[in-house]
Amino acid sequence: MIVDSALDFRDWWYAEIRRMLFLRPQRKRYPIVEIGRPGVSVIWPDGSRAEAVSLAEIEIILGRGRTCSLVLAEDRYIRRTIARSLLPYSRARDIAAADLISATPFRHDDVYLMPITGDASEGTTYAIVKKSLLDPVISALTAAKIKIGGISLAVSDGPVIHLTRRAVSELLPKAALSLFPSTRAAMVPSLLLLAAGLTLAHAVLRYEGALSDLENEIAAKREQASAVRASFNERAKAVAALDTARRRKDESVPVIQIWEEMSRQLPDTAWLSDMSIDQETVTMSGFSQSAAGLIGPLEESQLFSEPSFTSPVVREAGGTDEHFEMRLKVERK
Repeated sequence: MIVDSALDFRDWWYAEIRRMLFLRPQRKRYPIVEIGRPGVSVIWPDGSRAEAVSLAEIEIILGRGRTCSLVLAEDRYIRRTIARSLLPYSRARDIAAADLISATPFRHDDVYLMPITGDASEGTTYAIVKKSLLDPVISALTAAKIKIGGISLAVSDGPVIHLTRRAVSELLPKAALSLFPSTRAAMVPSLLLLAAGLTLAHAVLRYEGALSDLENEIAAKREQASAVRASFNERAKAVAALDTARRRKDESVPVIQIWEEMSRQLPDTAWLSDMSIDQETVTMSGFSQSAAGLIGPLEESQLFSEPSFTSPVVREAGGTDEHFEMRLKVERK
């Protein structure tokens, strides 16, 4: 099955090559051995012929080791149509075998089936030839070492039908086969096109490989660039943080200065239990005999501004001191 499919593809490939390159089948003009009702005749390329040739005389007339073409007269075969379209050879052969069994009185072992798949306008047909008619001629030619360059079917109202090489190769022994000139003519451009296709495929593969390597290299460089960019951003953030810290340090009022100013402005009747400094804001809590009297001295300070209580002032139970919580701003100079 696989071999038949491969051979069908080869036949189609050769046909397409010939069609694209406008190659017409060129058949060498061999002497013709015609099998007709009167018997075997030999026809020379110049038109001369020898009638009623016996099989023993074929070697003498043609000459040992030559090549000839076999032609079956129209009354020596039966032609049947099996499809209106052009079928692949293996498919045509299988359908012809089924048609022979179901629609003809012939036994498969007694005849040769010759699929005809060359003309799309006529569909697919096949010829039935008795082995008893063809085998003696083939045996005589093989014994005389005369090659058979092709087998054709004569048609009274049309051109001769040439069987494909594949059909001929299935009928003849290898010793009798001769390579068709048309096949040789098709093989050369086919091999050239195949070589060109392989070269192009190799170039495409190399290009795709180089492109893949380039993409991988670009991806690696991109990762390296991303890593460098991330490192640069981290360094920039660190530098910015250091600059900010240095600037804040330069702009901020020293804690010792705040503490000294606080000691000067608060009266001796007040003392602090807690104080925190957050940039420009001082939050403190403590006790005083008069919490309200703390606002005035702090407002008079050139370092502090906007003193205010953050919670209600509470007098200690059983005592004279008031508990306060206060917030104020530090003025920069």
